[in-house]
Amino acid sequence: MKDATVPRPISFQLDIMPVLTSAGCNTGSCHGSARGQDGFMLSLFGYDPEGDHQRITRQLSGRRINLALPEESLLVTKSTGQVPHTGGKLFGKDTPYAKAMIDWIKAGVPYDKDDIALPIGIDIEPKQYVLKGERVKVPLTVRARYSDGTDRDVTTLSSFSSSNDNSVEINESTGVAKTKNRGEAFLLARFHTYTEGTQTIVIPKDLVYERPKLPENNYIDTHVHAKLHKLRIIPSDLCSDEVFIRRVHLDIAGVLPTEEVRKAFLESPDSKKREALVDQLLERKEFTEVWVMKWAGKPKGAMSAHRQSIGVRTPPASLHRQQRQPGQLQVRPPLVRVAPRPGRQQSALQHHHLRAPFRPRRHLQESCHQLLQARERREEDDRKCRPGLHGDPHSMRPVP
Repeated sequence: MKDATVPRPISFQLDIMPVLTSAGCNTGSCHGSARGQDGFMLSLFGYDPEGDHQRITRQLSGRRINLALPEESLLVTKSTGQVPHTGGKLFGKDTPYAKAMIDWIKAGVPYDKDDIALPIGIDIEPKQYVLKGERVKVPLTVRARYSDGTDRDVTTLSSFSSSNDNSVEINESTGVAKTKNRGEAFLLARFHTYTEGTQTIVIPKDLVYERPKLPENNYIDTHVHAKLHKLRIIPSDLCSDEVFIRRVHLDIAGVLPTEEVRKAFLESPDSKKREALVDQLLERKEFTEVWVMKWAGKPKGAMSAHRQSIGVRTPPASLHRQQRQPGQLQVRPPLVRVAPRPGRQQSALQHHHLRAPFRPRRHLQESCHQLLQARERREEDDRKCRPGLHGDPHSMRPVP
């Protein structure tokens, strides 16, 4: 560490851009959206600092930036809540954020030189931890690594979020995490254009737990047992053959086993019959259809059994084989649209249009016919409301 007490010149990319990111100004729900907000646009999460500098300093000259009276610049007064702001008050007048903005304006709103050291990554501490009990607070620390080999504590200039507020919540600006209920959460820290996370596990404070000795059949069991140990969860016993054959059929192929398959599996004395059944299901076409549908974003309920019940002729897995032209794939969506919840499936089956193929020509004709009917109704209404000898010219309605 050297020159820690030597003041450095104010920097737009190192001091101002992190303030805008930490305060949420350049997020997608604020000025970072495609069209900006209230006539002011910033690049999303600050990916274009040069363009942001241009918009801040050149647009609304004399208002957004006031070089004569820096404290009265809109950039400062709106952020601190001194004037009405759609986003509300972001930080106080006496905070380091406001001071950095005012100092930058006093310096003449300079832009950085080309050789300025930029961040190349961030590190968050602690990396991973397990907490016991509720309302336990843990402050996170974020350090940024720069291209010239230096690093800097940027915790106060970072923004934070939690993937599971029900287990661990975190202050968006200070980075102080607080435990709530048992569970797991990933805490994310964002600085500049970099994002880093840490894993947090919350367990009950007075939990009685002893790690069981479990057999490991493969490398997957090793990772599963390690995760269960972190969560202090004792795994359940192995299920019976009756439960196994039903679950594995539904999970892999999306169908129930037939009576013949079920009987043969239960009566088999082979100790490896479960592994053999899994291999058999992976070779079935239902496995391909179900998982292609899941990965393609189709409703989870639209599985093989439902397709058979409503008479689908074209499996989703073979759609791209039959439709070779890109235009055909655009105008011919899947023939079946099954409702996400089972309670709506019967209603969907009663409506033909939910499973009818899309015909652009027919739909265009129907749309034109509806437009002509609407136009005729509007013209008829105009004739009825046209002012006559006893009509009201202002309301365009006949006087009763």
